[in-house]
Amino acid sequence: MTAIIQANKLNIIDVEHKFSLNQTDDIQFFREWFDNLPEITDIEKQVLDRAKANYLNAIKHREISENLVKMTVIAPLLAWANFYQ
Repeated sequence: MTAIIQANKLNIIDVEHKFSLNQTDDIQFFREWFDNLPEITDIEKQVLDRAKANYLNAIKHREISENLVKMTVIAPLLAWANFYQ
């Protein structure tokens, strides 16, 4: 019999263990996500890498919420793009 687990009772670590998932940084994994993209500068890459690190840290250590994503990823990207100016 299949057990039903409420999604709000899980975190990313539970899901990784239950389904034997592993994070990959292999750029060939979803190749179509990387094809035909414009070149980015070193500064843009640093900003994106920082946003990615913030997000990955957030999902590993606590339950993630929409507000947490806004604070750790969206707000820094918008600030960097001078959205608030």
